[in-house]
Amino acid sequence: MHPRYSNKILMKKIYLLILTVCMCVTVNAQWVILPTGTSDELEGIDFPSVNIGYATSANGNIFKTINGGSSWVMQTSGTAYSLYGVDFTSVDTGYCVGLQGRILKTTDGGANWVPQTSGTPEQLTSVRFLNSNVGYAGCNNGTILKTTNGGASWVIQTILGNTNSINSIWIISPDTVYAVGHQGTFLETVDGGINWFSLPTHVSQTLSSLCFLDKNNGYVVGASLMGNDGVILKTTNGGANWTSTNFFADYLVGVSFTNPMVGYVAGGNGLILKTTDGGTSWVSETSGTTGYLFSICFSAPGIAYIAGDGGIVVTNAFTGISEKTTGNASFSVYPNPFESVATVAFTDEQNNSTIRITDLAGREIKAINFSGKQLELQKDELTAGVYFIQVETKKGIQTRMVVIR
Repeated sequence: MHPRYSNKILMKKIYLLILTVCMCVTVNAQWVILPTGTSDELEGIDFPSVNIGYATSANGNIFKTINGGSSWVMQTSGTAYSLYGVDFTSVDTGYCVGLQGRILKTTDGGANWVPQTSGTPEQLTSVRFLNSNVGYAGCNNGTILKTTNGGASWVIQTILGNTNSINSIWIISPDTVYAVGHQGTFLETVDGGINWFSLPTHVSQTLSSLCFLDKNNGYVVGASLMGNDGVILKTTNGGANWTSTNFFADYLVGVSFTNPMVGYVAGGNGLILKTTDGGTSWVSETSGTTGYLFSICFSAPGIAYIAGDGGIVVTNAFTGISEKTTGNASFSVYPNPFESVATVAFTDEQNNSTIRITDLAGREIKAINFSGKQLELQKDELTAGVYFIQVETKKGIQTRMVVIR
């Protein structure tokens, strides 16, 4: 269970009674559920490039995609302890943190994960790096760890007067760093962590995530035990003052912005909120899940990925391109998802129609010349993932998304 909401046990049990673990792609108005191949609770997610991403789980597993989330492979982490935060400084070098002071580092894209000495047995909830050398990790006892040598060593920074869990960290510069935590905690350092100061947020909720666009402008989200008072806070002066943009009757856990105007918030019961006016207003979007959504990242401007309960990863990467039609070339694919064989059924008899299968990057995987009304599509050499089937006839072109498990 995510440390930011370890106090939501009773509420979460209620949600789990109605949670359906979805291991397929679901196409909604804005979001697609990707086939991760796991039912693990996914705590953290990070995409260091457009196609390469990593997710950490409450079971100590790490998952990697090299095709924008079309398929995921579980990596060997060497631990069964929960892993929460994940941050990559390049496509090959990254860090994960979790229970019992666990810090793992990879320099080869996750082929090997090497434990680092954190110097604490406490639960590490988050990790963030400024560059290849300087990074910070939040701790549930109110302290913050810092490294200046790529994790070879970590120094514990004690924050006077704070025992609240540090749930998320944001680095502005080598000197300026922000952090949030339980009981409305917001912390700032302007000297690289030598001194930390608490700034009042005037809320008592557990603050779980933050995102800053620059030194002055940032957002924080959180909620309390009952989850009926989710809050989004905004500052325009580096945390000196905060305004509440809204209260929501659900847990709010993750927040991320792709530019000063457009941002997303994720939380309980599959909640996704979007703003296009810098947080003045928020609109709910359909996620396709009722599980908790914990962590948000962007792989490119506007392309978001959100990880959560039951192995769920949702993305808006395919909005507007999942299916398109010109002319009259109607067909369906079933079952979808499929494991070995799927049927492509046409409304009209086909005569020398071209059927193309492409991956998410648009690369053609296979081309078939077909006549008839029904085609059996074999998995053959195709790996598990998301593909597009495009049928081109004299009457038009139609594209369908299909998932192989």
